Amino acid sequence: MNTSKIYNLFFFGFLLTFLSCKEPGCTDKNAINFNIEANQDDNSCIYNSELNINFKLVNENLNFAKYDTISGDGFSFRIMNMKFYLSDIQIQTHETNIPLKDVHLFNIDNEDTHNLNFEIQEDRYTGINFNIGLNPTQNSTTPSEYELNHPLGLNQNTFWAMEPASYIFVIIEGKIDTSLDNNFYNLTYHLAHD
Repeated sequence: MNTSKIYNLFFFGFLLTFLSCKEPGCTDKNAINFNIEANQDDNSCIYNSELNINFKLVNENLNFAKYDTISGDGFSFRIMNMKFYLSDIQIQTHETNIPLKDVHLFNIDNEDTHNLNFEIQEDRYTGINFNIGLNPTQNSTTPSEYELNHPLGLNQNTFWAMEPASYIFVIIEGKIDTSLDNNFYNLTYHLAHD
């Protein structure tokens, strides 16, 4: 057997071995399912994406903020304070609901609470689910069980200690003018209990 045939046979064997050892999988190190053993990308890479939820207060398609006046049929209302709880925030796929956050407190005075940001896997999502207010388990706790700045903590000033005790799910406070003559008086709306 001549050297050329041996070389060709060796090369063919090496090529056959190399081609037969392809391990399909995700070969991108930036993907969350990167496979270190894969040497042939099979388009299965999954990446994290960002989900941003922004809260905007609107009245008839116009944004409003603290101290703005909302006019209605026979009244004007000036917003002074607004807080509300969202709980059990989930993102929905066709198959399941994926929990994102247990509880969030929107506070008109705290810009940091006007946005929620989550890192999620790329997928086809069909919706977002949440409760306004708290679920009964959350509402059965007290602020002393949490750190001061937690959404359910003492610094939020959202707890009624009367019997039965409860968090205040929605707080709307302001001044209302029902005679439309700039004679405003205080109006407080607090929603609580299960």
